[in-house]
Amino acid sequence: MKRAFVVLLMLAVVAGGCNSSGEGGSASAQAGSDGSSGLPTARQAVEIADGATGDFSNDAFLVKVSTYPSQNVHADGTAWDWKVTYWSPSDREQFDVFVRNGELYQTLTGTQSMDQPGIGGEWVDSPQAIEAMAEHCSTVPDGSFFLMLYGRDTGPEWGVTCGEDDGEYSGRIDAVSGDLISAWPGNWDDEPHTGG
Repeated sequence: MKRAFVVLLMLAVVAGGCNSSGEGGSASAQAGSDGSSGLPTARQAVEIADGATGDFSNDAFLVKVSTYPSQNVHADGTAWDWKVTYWSPSDREQFDVFVRNGELYQTLTGTQSMDQPGIGGEWVDSPQAIEAMAEHCSTVPDGSFFLMLYGRDTGPEWGVTCGEDDGEYSGRIDAVSGDLISAWPGNWDDEPHTGG
């Protein structure tokens, strides 16, 4: 039943049409009067995705929200594409909802072999995550960001990477308080590790 719902939902989205060209589209894609991009923040993307979970699983919870590198992620914390991931421990399945240009775009389910910690409901939104990296990202060109909110056993965290190529800077942010935990030059592979 769950898989049939997902297939029907995907067909409805495709039949309804998706404007992936970036021209025109919904009002959510238009620039805001306050100078913002008019695209959704992470929290807004989760609100859109929550409506698509339907009959996925009664025990599913949010485990990750992410953007795609160099895919119209703006300095104001908004993005053209968001991937919102839910996890069902009883079904051992992951449910991914893709939000594009402020609208439901696609859903996918897949088997996942390991438990994933949840994010919970208390977390700062993507604009605050980028703001926490302001010291390292303030001169980065708009569109040069990667964002990922994920659950950890110690609490949810934001991962932020800004910049391009040799000028990248990355950091981890406490997603509840919005405080910077650590920052380093380079991408996630370059994170310094301490201890043994």
